[in-house]
Amino acid sequence: MAANRNPEPSRASLLEAALLAERQRSHRLEQMLELSPALIGSLEGPDHVITYTNHQADRALGSRALLGRPLRETLELALQEDDCRAILAKLDQVYQTGESYEESEFSIKRRHVDGSTVTTFFNFTFRPVREAAGHVGGILAYAIDVTTQVEAQRKAERTAAELKRSEARLLKQTEEAVAAEYARELANQKAFAENLIQNVSTGIAYLDRDLVFRVANPVYSSFLEMSPEQILGRHVFDVVPGGEDQVGPLLRQVLETGEPYYNSELEFTYLTPEGRPRTTYWDFVYYPLRHDEASPVAGIFVLANEISERMAQRREQQRMRADQERLQRERIEALELSDRLKDQFLSILSHELRTPVNAIMGFGSILDDEVAGPMTAEQHRYLSKILQGSETLLALIDDLLDMSRIEAGKFTLNPMTMSFSEVCDEVVSTLLPLAQQKELLLSAEVPEAIPPMQADPQRVGQVLTNLINNAIKFTPQGGRITVRASLDDGQLRCEVRDTGIGIAPEDIPKLFQRFTQLDMSSTRQVGGTGLGLSISKALIEAHGGSIGVQSEPEFGSTFWFTLPIQAAASGEAPLVDAGGRDE
Repeated sequence: MAANRNPEPSRASLLEAALLAERQRSHRLEQMLELSPALIGSLEGPDHVITYTNHQADRALGSRALLGRPLRETLELALQEDDCRAILAKLDQVYQTGESYEESEFSIKRRHVDGSTVTTFFNFTFRPVREAAGHVGGILAYAIDVTTQVEAQRKAERTAAELKRSEARLLKQTEEAVAAEYARELANQKAFAENLIQNVSTGIAYLDRDLVFRVANPVYSSFLEMSPEQILGRHVFDVVPGGEDQVGPLLRQVLETGEPYYNSELEFTYLTPEGRPRTTYWDFVYYPLRHDEASPVAGIFVLANEISERMAQRREQQRMRADQERLQRERIEALELSDRLKDQFLSILSHELRTPVNAIMGFGSILDDEVAGPMTAEQHRYLSKILQGSETLLALIDDLLDMSRIEAGKFTLNPMTMSFSEVCDEVVSTLLPLAQQKELLLSAEVPEAIPPMQADPQRVGQVLTNLINNAIKFTPQGGRITVRASLDDGQLRCEVRDTGIGIAPEDIPKLFQRFTQLDMSSTRQVGGTGLGLSISKALIEAHGGSIGVQSEPEFGSTFWFTLPIQAAASGEAPLVDAGGRDE
């Protein structure tokens, strides 16, 4: 009889082939489990004894997780006491009630080995695992770190090495009983991985080498507005119309190169089952899976999170910020235009008013000198008031012109060697009759030791005139005004002190703002533009000095300024934005 050239396969060879096929399927599921960005753990009993932790969980706990030990021991080393207590309380609740627990953006402070802490946020899912009798025997814990991008590829090498060691062990196990036990273990792992994939909050899918969906969890299916049954077994381009142009090149790149592909905020447009286009944004990972290191890519593991809502919020914030910036620019331009028009108006008005006022004063003086004929005493009295009013109006016009020149940067000084004592005496002598009309005592105390200085005597006199004139206006009848000068660290310091009504502390910052008049009842009784102190400030600063005030209500005020003795004065006054008490 001829020998049988094709003997039937032995029972052992059939079993080995079945185990190999099951091992390959389990291998793919374990890879997806280990590459998940989530922290995954399996806990057993009321003490929550650790029976399994994936790589992310080990990494988050600082590699302190110990299989077979209560979770409390590991958490107490890795977390703050309050966080540890809160997590254990939720686990106890799930174990006792048999109801799942979920919480989003749970804040945890983790301790590093060096003692420092870092705050992270997790989305938690704790699901009870029931025994055959229906009692809760353990908990499946799932947490995803929502503070960083998923780094799923870090588990690939470790998973491949572990599966390689498992393969070596299986090759040595030839006895049927050992193989059957190991097959049951693989089946349990497969069931565990499938349960995990179905319950995570991240979209997970697996495409074989032909780009056909073999795995798609409910979250991934919901992204496409389909059920898993509508996706499994179909080509990716049939499920996602238009996907061939948008993601096709990326998928083929992963298959051909064997390199993972990562992308954040990818814009993707597809047609829904109803035929309407929908534009979405994604963070995702395409990771190649192999049976072993030497084999070609068997398929692509897909992790995806839709971020369309976050992108919409960002675009709205950008639009609102752009609108705010545009409105702000328009307001600034309007204010600048208004300021320029006001300055032009004041400059033109001042120049136009000066000519008729000079004419009034000139012809008034001719009438007062009786060049045009004799006048009665009453006519002279009326004419005197006209001339006084004209002089006041001319002074106001001069103030407006000075301020216009200052703001235009065209205001200049004429510094020369001058005696401050002489300038002070001249100003005091000029204003003494005005002080005597209010029965005020006006005096000056200027030491002879003050040396000559470089300054514009006309402008220094203008500052003194403004300060003394203000003191006369705001000092009640019978008061006293004293002008004192001294040397202070190489500078002249001049003070104009009065016994007037004083200034409230909250009003002092307003003094040097232009066109500002303090709202006191007595100020309404005197006139002024509110420019005297602002001009004085500009003049003093143009000389390189400073100006200020000390005052207290009901106890009078002391206005002071300083001027350098040796240094020559600046040739141009700075631009200012100030006003004054003078009215």
